[in-house]
Amino acid sequence: MKKVRATILVSILMSTLVLPTGLVRGEQPNQGNLRSESLYHAVSIPEEVQAKLRAEGLEVKEHVPANLMKGPHSVNMGEASGIKPIAAEQKAIAIYMKFPNNPNNLADVPPAKVAYEHTPLSLLQNLLFGDSYNPYTMEQFAGYATYNGVQAPLDRTLKNYYNGVSDGKVTVTGQLVEVTLPHPYSYYKIGEKYGNVDNTNGDYTMALLFEDAVKAADAQVDFSKYAINGVVPNIFLIHQGTGAEFSTEPKVIWSHSWNFAEASWYNHYALTGEELLDLPNDGLEVDSVKVNNYSVEPEVGGDITGFLGTPTGPYPPHVGVYAHEFGHVLGLPDQYDYGYDSKGTGAYTLMASGSWTRYPNAPVYGGNSPVMLDAWSKVYLGLTEPQVLTTGSETVTLKPSSEGGNVVKLVVPGSNGNEYFLLENRQQVGFDSSFIRYGTGVHGLAIFHIDENVLARNFDRPNEAANWFQSRKQAGTPDPLTGETHYAISLLQADNKWDLEKNVNVADGGDLYKAGQTFTPTSVPNSGSYYFAGTKASVPNNTGIYVEGIVENKDGSVTFTAGFNK
Repeated sequence: MKKVRATILVSILMSTLVLPTGLVRGEQPNQGNLRSESLYHAVSIPEEVQAKLRAEGLEVKEHVPANLMKGPHSVNMGEASGIKPIAAEQKAIAIYMKFPNNPNNLADVPPAKVAYEHTPLSLLQNLLFGDSYNPYTMEQFAGYATYNGVQAPLDRTLKNYYNGVSDGKVTVTGQLVEVTLPHPYSYYKIGEKYGNVDNTNGDYTMALLFEDAVKAADAQVDFSKYAINGVVPNIFLIHQGTGAEFSTEPKVIWSHSWNFAEASWYNHYALTGEELLDLPNDGLEVDSVKVNNYSVEPEVGGDITGFLGTPTGPYPPHVGVYAHEFGHVLGLPDQYDYGYDSKGTGAYTLMASGSWTRYPNAPVYGGNSPVMLDAWSKVYLGLTEPQVLTTGSETVTLKPSSEGGNVVKLVVPGSNGNEYFLLENRQQVGFDSSFIRYGTGVHGLAIFHIDENVLARNFDRPNEAANWFQSRKQAGTPDPLTGETHYAISLLQADNKWDLEKNVNVADGGDLYKAGQTFTPTSVPNSGSYYFAGTKASVPNNTGIYVEGIVENKDGSVTFTAGFNK
């Protein structure tokens, strides 16, 4: 039998992912950045579920363990930004967890008011590591193969997503195993009283579930083959039933990414009330390597619990949640507003509402076609090398992001490279075809305003402070949690309505720049800086940056002229 044990903390691991050679770009790999283990990141609530909650008069809020901020390493840590290029091959382990009957030999699984067939291992294997994925071969999903005459895509896999978003530079490979846990579902007290706490969504017993799953999988998996410098970067835990994100039902698990060390701290707190001064371990040791970071996802979608009324689903498992949580594994932060007071970057990135986009446009497909990563995320991971402009002007043509299009970077003069604009072309093709959910007009040139000063202070919660002042330096009330007065990653909306910041919607046809529109120091919105007053009194925060002559070409590319001193 292989040795499995949790070891007492000697030194805290300071990175979410340590990477091998074979980089996407010729730079130093992301080898840690003075951050603690992967912080708790819950997947966002789908837009249609948010609407249903509000219609019922219920609060729409961030899911987080009740005492999450108590832990010694559960603070919102900043990080120096720049570039953290990832390896060309990303290896992953996935464990599909089945629950045994209870001592009375009765089924003891996550609650459901709808009878459904469990998703077979072969389909989950295809969803993660395959070139194609067809859940509609299952009888319970067969009716969803088409919608209003539109064929559901059959190539939406984790492997294909990251291969596409990297323009072929990154391949996700891995191993999926099925295990039966040593305990029934009720053992984990999910949604029940556990020790001194209410174990909503099972957060306080995730350490138990994680340890049981890893030990059960040990006979089938050589964890050392997936370790980088002695640490396995991540494990997907796939559980029977649905996820709480489809309903907010407290008796089922909410999909999230976290780590065993912090989960162990909370388990100890729940049982004893003691707030340890440090983490009780630095991961679970198995096959002489450490396993710590994980993400957890359901085998089916929909509110099969009926928590919000009439049950919905079961829906096929879709790639959106997996791709989003894997984004955290690679080191990306969420870009949505955790308080649901605004939309962050909305449907324009996988790391916000874009993990739930769909094609065709019906709730059953939610998350089946997540949009591309935004320009900042692609640059940060080294998936693309931007064309950088600091002076003068240049006419540029960009292919669509989903077809390998590049990014243009306009650096604000005098900012030491910490403030800049990123431009990319977004069209309704490939994974971005799911923009159709928000109308045929969602296409054009996306312009993002980036402030790495905010990222340095609040990397894991960059978009909590909405700001739609025309004078970009004008500050509103600081966000009570982060202290910030504007987003770190902001999409400048061409129609100047600021619907993302005002919590109106996650995307619409007025957001992206099209022919005839310009972006200048005097346009609305304008290219002003968050920091300096500028040289022209009549133009607040004048950076001199402009984008004009925008043309959307017949082949889907976008041509424009960008430069300075306008």
